[in-house]
Order: sequence, then C-alpha cells, then structure tokens
Amino acid sequence: MATANARFSSNVSYNIVKLDVRLTEKFEIELVDQPGPTEWYAKADEVLNIKQNENGNLAQVEATAVGLSKIRIFDDSDDMILELEIDVLDKIESPATKLNPEAGEPEAKDPGVRKSKS
Repeated sequence: MATANARFSSNVSYNIVKLDVRLTEKFEIELVDQPGPTEWYAKADEVLNIKQNENGNLAQVEATAVGLSKIRIFDDSDDMILELEIDVLDKIESPATKLNPEAGEPEAKDPGVRKSKS
C-alpha cells in the first residue's frame, strides 16, 4: 500500500492521511512506495485544485475554497491504494506555546471584609 508525504514551502509532513491547510495554501503531495501509475479522484473539486504529473506519483495542490475534500487514489488495476482527507480552513490557530499559565504577584486580602455566617 502506498503512503503519501505533503511538501509545503516551509515543512514536510510524512505518511499523511489527514491534513488541515489554510485557504490559498499551495503544496505538493508525493506518493511513496507506489511503483505503477495512479489516478487521483477528489470528492469536492471546488475545495482543491489538483494537478497530478503523468505517472500520478506527484500532484501540485492548491486550496481554493473552505471545506472538506477526500482524495481517493487508485492504481492501474482500479484498486484504491490510498484515501486522503484535506480540510481547508479560513485560518489555523497557532498552538499554545506554554502548557502552564503564569500568575502575577500575589495580592493580600483585605482583613476588614468578612462574610458573616447566617
């Protein structure tokens, strides 16, 4: 069974099956361990613009609309060898940089204010 890598301008993601990408993002999907030709089919063509090379082992992809697209890749025997799910988002929130929040300076409580027991 084939695997796929996604190549972006600043990084590479290996062995992908699902990706979140920003609207207008351009990237390549490269098939690995697939010796023969392939055909790529996308369920939501309006979400991605996909241009595969002649052999079908590399595709230029552009995220053209917000939404979810499933790409199914078939070998020359019409067997599905891989399914990729790509979610195109308007924006992707940056991950947290710290796991523990930091508190400010402690403040003393006013000892003159007490709750009365009723």
